Amino acid sequence: MSESAPSNRVVGPYTLLEKLGHNNVSAVFRARHIYTENVVALRIISQAEDDADVKRFLAEIEHAARIRHRSLVSILDYGAEGENVFIAMPLLRGRSLQQRLDYLYDKHGVDRRDPLPPEVLPSLGEVADLLERIGDGLDHCHEHDYIHHHLQPRNILFDEEGAAYLADTGLAKLFKVIFSLRATHAVNTHPFSPPEQWNGEKLVPASDQYAMAGIVYLLVTGKSAFHAATIFGMMDRHLNDFPMPPHLIRPGVPGGMTNVLIKAMAKPPEMRYKSMTDFVLDFRQAIFGHEGEASEFFTFPLSDTAE
Repeated sequence: MSESAPSNRVVGPYTLLEKLGHNNVSAVFRARHIYTENVVALRIISQAEDDADVKRFLAEIEHAARIRHRSLVSILDYGAEGENVFIAMPLLRGRSLQQRLDYLYDKHGVDRRDPLPPEVLPSLGEVADLLERIGDGLDHCHEHDYIHHHLQPRNILFDEEGAAYLADTGLAKLFKVIFSLRATHAVNTHPFSPPEQWNGEKLVPASDQYAMAGIVYLLVTGKSAFHAATIFGMMDRHLNDFPMPPHLIRPGVPGGMTNVLIKAMAKPPEMRYKSMTDFVLDFRQAIFGHEGEASEFFTFPLSDTAE
């Protein structure tokens, strides 16, 4: 299926209503089930070339669909139509963490290389709540031998009440199969990838912890821990540099919280926390008395994709 597929096209039992986004292996649409009329987010993967590919994709999706947790975006339905494989997920109208950040950058006219002003960032208490919710979901995945691989702000979605959910859980193996089948040389990394991922080494649960710590750093300081103009520069930063201590960037951040993030972002995975729960507990202890008040960050306008 073309990424620019027209709306009202039917794929399986779903009518496509609106394209929401895409990456190099799939596109996501707002879609309605023909019979139940439920509106969902439908991911269309058009990388299969034959029936064998379709069977491999569906087998990986079947495994991913078994992961259920209150803070994970569930797979509601999946199937194939010809060489198009589809995955139906709940449609969350609070948009993604990345969209929230982009909204604030644009609203306040801040260059993305500069930090957002502290007054528009989440309070430390709100960051702790987000970390705990996503961390709980990650621990659940790790207990079932799943590693996210691609944890970054665009994979954290919000519902209308502001509750956070982690998307694309369990799909890392599917994407790996697709890359393998296409013999692609695309670098399977992103700005929050841990050093071991940049080195092409096997990922472990602590790899997701590093990425989540990078997201926490961004929310606390308003800027990424590492910035570079090229992917090779980004790799060098993650492999060799250390982020500026958050308490030197945002006033009121306790130095103990800096120590927690430094541990969670340690270069060797074995130097990080044993679990996300341990990370969360130390983070909460470090910010005790500095939680702050509710912020603008969680009064975000909803998506206009409602019925």
